[in-house]
Amino acid sequence: MASSYEDIPLTPTTDIGDLKKRIKYRLGWPQLKLEIQHDQIVEQIKYAIRWYYKFATGTSSYKQWLLFWLIPGQKWYTLPDEVITVTDYSLDTSLSGINTLFTLENYLWNYGFLNFFDIQRGQFSLLSYHLVLDYIETLKRYVTGKYHYQYVEWRKQLYVEPSPDSTQLSMIECVTKVPEDYMYSSLWIEDYAAARCKLIIGEIRSKFSGALLPGLGSPLNGPEMKSEARAEIEILEKRLRSEESEGFPIIIG
Repeated sequence: MASSYEDIPLTPTTDIGDLKKRIKYRLGWPQLKLEIQHDQIVEQIKYAIRWYYKFATGTSSYKQWLLFWLIPGQKWYTLPDEVITVTDYSLDTSLSGINTLFTLENYLWNYGFLNFFDIQRGQFSLLSYHLVLDYIETLKRYVTGKYHYQYVEWRKQLYVEPSPDSTQLSMIECVTKVPEDYMYSSLWIEDYAAARCKLIIGEIRSKFSGALLPGLGSPLNGPEMKSEARAEIEILEKRLRSEESEGFPIIIG
């Protein structure tokens, strides 16, 4: 799983031309003439990539924080096309320090939760330290910030309520697609695109069942090829959902 932008190499290891050639090799080219056009192979590769993006979220995407400006009077903000969903956001809570009245820190300090170094009373321990950290993170979820964020997937936009009253910087955590160029080295995409190309060739050859392949003296195997392709596609789609996928939690605040 690509967990951050830094995990992605600077340049892809292959391109769509290399992938197209590998698929043709797997189908018997150049020894056999393939009844499929260049654009058809490319379309099957694109189709495989769309499936991979949809179901293999954890391996075809990564998390990153996006900064953007909240504009006075504007509620809708268009996000980059590569963004799949929004998983977290910066919270504008009152967490600001123990010396400020009516804050979470001040409350916790007064009740002894944050006084880790009061060793004389025996309150400090690593266990209590981590428990308080978890407690603070939980409280953040219950303390509402100034703005409410909601990502509307079909619009590829972030909705902010209420309308901002001033220009200020905001931050959201997104699941972002790995660039398509990096998908060309995926074995699943190669297998799936090759199976779909085989299905197309099988459909075409089925119309000429019984004819002989030029120079080989063997009949066209259209129906058998279609059957093999459908079985491969079914196996690959099951593998995509069970082995290739690893999703991220979705949070709407």
